[in-house]
Amino acid sequence: MAKITENCIKLVKEFEGCYLKAYKDEVGVWTIGYGITNSDKSITGTTIKQGLVITKAQADTWLRKSLEKKYLPLVTRYNSKYDWNQNQIDALVSFCYNIGSIGGLTASGTRSNAEIAKKMLEYNKAGGKVYRGLTRRRKAEHDLFVKAVAGKKKNNQTSRSKKKTEGSKYMFNVSTVKKGSVGNDVELMQRLLRSRGYKGKDGETLEIDKSCGENTLHALEAFQKKNKLTADKICGKSTWKKLLLR
Repeated sequence: MAKITENCIKLVKEFEGCYLKAYKDEVGVWTIGYGITNSDKSITGTTIKQGLVITKAQADTWLRKSLEKKYLPLVTRYNSKYDWNQNQIDALVSFCYNIGSIGGLTASGTRSNAEIAKKMLEYNKAGGKVYRGLTRRRKAEHDLFVKAVAGKKKNNQTSRSKKKTEGSKYMFNVSTVKKGSVGNDVELMQRLLRSRGYKGKDGETLEIDKSCGENTLHALEAFQKKNKLTADKICGKSTWKKLLLR
């Protein structure tokens, strides 16, 4: 079963810094510990607001839980596409904690490990400006990603020939999405649809909100029709395959 190790936690701590008193970040979001916000309320069990103070032990616990529960799954959903070793998983979870996903980094699972390692170094900008801290972080994550695990053979991307024998499996561990669905799989579907130019009703830009509402269903149906799939507004095996393998 996939996990994170101290290598991942150490990497995140090095670049995030730890603040035991709640503060507003540069965009006005209440933050505490190692970048924990109110989006992590299911982990913290409390509201982050002015005056909140925590201990170092709490900060450490919240970080580990956030990495394990929120960000590790965003990496392991690609398990059936890649055979990542522990160093690669740790590096990608750190990257994901900072960026929010690895979808762009992997090009939705279409890049090789070598391409991912090279691309990782390019994520060193904010607002179009290169930052020294981001450059250092990407270099540290890159170096961990390409470092072989002691006693293990270097993992390579699963061969295409093997994948052809596994046609009954999705590329990722994703679930069927339909009207009313919510969560990370809905978000992935929305991002893939939007990246291909599909819009909501009345030509609205498709919102990435992790909720399968009318605008998302409209875009999904348009995608299904264009790709000669059953236009049932349900993202099941056939639709996922078209979305993920493009």
